[in-house]
Parts: sequence; C-alpha cells; structure tokens
Amino acid sequence: MDPVNVFKKNRICNYKSDNNKYKLSAKNKNFELIANFRRDDKRDVDIPLNPAIIGHTDNCFYLNGIYDKLYYDSSLVKSSIRIPKIYQDIKFNFLGIDFEEIDSIFYFRDNLKFVGAIWQNLYDV
Repeated sequence: MDPVNVFKKNRICNYKSDNNKYKLSAKNKNFELIANFRRDDKRDVDIPLNPAIIGHTDNCFYLNGIYDKLYYDSSLVKSSIRIPKIYQDIKFNFLGIDFEEIDSIFYFRDNLKFVGAIWQNLYDV
C-alpha cells in the first residue's frame, strides 16, 4: 500500500479558516461530520492537555499491528487547548445514527510541530 497516493485519493476531510472562522467537514461511508465555529481569544476558555494523550500519541497502531512512530516537541506537550464559546451547525452522524448533543469541541491555540515515521516496525512484524 502506498500511503501517499492512497490518502490523497481517499481524501474525506475539508478544512477552511478565514478571520478566526473555521469550517470543517468530513465524510465517508460510515460517518459524516460538519462543524462551524469561531475562535475568540477574549471569550474562549483554556483547558489543560491531559497527560494521557502523550502516551497514546507515540505509536499510532493499525489493526494489523504495524504502527507509525510520532515524534513531537513542547508545542504538543505544553500546548494551550481552547474551547470556543461560539459555534453552530455541528452535525455528526455515525452508521446512520445522528448525534445531536455536542460533548466537546476544542482547538489548539498555536500550531503543533511533529514528524512521523510511517510503518516504523514494518520489518519487525
């Protein structure tokens, strides 16, 4: 499998930002997500990054046991996560079930810096 061409052909996610307005949509045969929200530095609330996310980020496993290795710096470890106060048109459907109550929506205040090694353990399996 060629990850570069496979993921380009099967692009399911669209993301646009303009003047602190964000539009996200993603769709495949199992789910659909549509979200519009606005970033407001004065009203949005900071939340801490749960340290457990770091442990789940190092190795990104596939069902066949192959994994990608992710390397990151303090931009992830010391990131500022924010919850937007202004959002609308959040729709999520999974396997034909509409989820209408939003549990959480968040964004990272600053850009994250990381690099990944695709199929890190390919020859070890």
